[in-house]
Amino acid sequence: MSHAEEHDFDPRLVDYHLGRLNADERAALEREIAGDARLADEHHTLAQAFRALQSLPAGEPPSDLNRRIMARVAAAGEAPRLKTRRSP
Repeated sequence: MSHAEEHDFDPRLVDYHLGRLNADERAALEREIAGDARLADEHHTLAQAFRALQSLPAGEPPSDLNRRIMARVAAAGEAPRLKTRRSP
């Protein structure tokens, strides 16, 4: 994607399509979409993108994923402990 094609969507629309809004938030956003052509266009674009993503087959993680993660954790060693201060 070129820089000219970059676009930041209203984060509420992403939450809408992921089902993260409660009923009141969803209804309020739907009213706003109905009255705002730019927001309606973003909503339509995201709806198409989410439909396309849902049509893709689910991928399976590599069979050795757990082993590779644990090897990296072990190689990193123990995280340094932070000193805690007491509030006055």
